[in-house]
Amino acid sequence: MTQPLVFPVGHYIGAFHPSAGAPLSYRKIRVGVDVRRLTTETEFAVWAMTHGTPGLVGPSRPWTRAAVRALAHETELGADTDAILNSLIDNKVVAEVTPGTAEALEFARGHRVLPLLMGVGNTPTEPLSFGIGFPGLPPVVTVDSFLYEVWQWGRLGPTLWDTCELFARVDRTRTPEEVLTRILQNLHILLASNVAYLDAKLDDPEALTEDELQEVQGGAESTG
Repeated sequence: MTQPLVFPVGHYIGAFHPSAGAPLSYRKIRVGVDVRRLTTETEFAVWAMTHGTPGLVGPSRPWTRAAVRALAHETELGADTDAILNSLIDNKVVAEVTPGTAEALEFARGHRVLPLLMGVGNTPTEPLSFGIGFPGLPPVVTVDSFLYEVWQWGRLGPTLWDTCELFARVDRTRTPEEVLTRILQNLHILLASNVAYLDAKLDDPEALTEDELQEVQGGAESTG
């Protein structure tokens, strides 16, 4: 039976110290228009672990709750990893998704993949591999053409599901559901190297409530 994969959700936007010389108050993760707060370093460590370990993720090495638990043990985190994961899931900064299920479709309709860093492209010696990172430097990560396309075009659709439908229209040999399964099974390759992140579906700004608009404004003010 396929185990659920564990995914980090949100864009990490840094630590927050309320005043000069003050200790760390919390760390901020933007999810859609909300700014979520992680108030302990243990929470932040477990959230970071859900990204996966570069070189140790992919279809043959699914990043599950057990993998996060093992990494926490290896790094001697000394905390109840499962309890923290459950708390992060409740806070909507982590999601557990089983590829090929109805919950996977629901997840895809409510989230999107957004790129970080820059495309480096391929090389004459490895034309089927594509680097992501900074021009003039060795790639942070090198991926196949499929994952590079996900990294390039994932931001154009309002949701991950829209991206899957787009890919299925181009490649008529796969259904959107099959494309989604392939993306989910490979996505940690991007997440582990921090060249992409998962975000919540962004609603039309004109449809936001007054409270949500104030949340965006408050997040911008506390960042500045």
